[in-house]
Amino acid sequence: MVSTFSRQVAEGVLKLLGNDDVRVLDQCNCLNYTYVLIGTRLGEFLGIAYTPVEDLRAGEVGVIPRVEELPELVTNLDSLVRTLGIALVNAVSHYLVVREGLRLTQGDLKREILRYAKPPCTACFIGSITPVAEALRVSAPFTSSRGGAI
Repeated sequence: MVSTFSRQVAEGVLKLLGNDDVRVLDQCNCLNYTYVLIGTRLGEFLGIAYTPVEDLRAGEVGVIPRVEELPELVTNLDSLVRTLGIALVNAVSHYLVVREGLRLTQGDLKREILRYAKPPCTACFIGSITPVAEALRVSAPFTSSRGGAI
């Protein structure tokens, strides 16, 4: 069996997570971006991923992402399910950063990531979703499927 990079990342995230209780509270494949909101002992964490808009369709995706199914989500044949998986990886990763007490600036985090990325491995760093989510909450509140404003 070939192990894809996204599956390796998902398995690594699960290993780091250990037995922590993490629940998916809300998710949505939205136009342009997909989000997954998780609940943990440290509060709620949001993860996003780019939605392949050419694959959007009417109705529900039909999958409620579950943390324990992360490797299967990120390798699913349906691109919208894979997008939910990547958003979930990002939400759990955000939680893990906070759980470990990492308080790095973007420049410091980039340097730390690049320390571990040795050729032929490469790294892509997008940034923390928290400032984006806070800015969106103030400027353009959206309604989640739970009925509250995001």
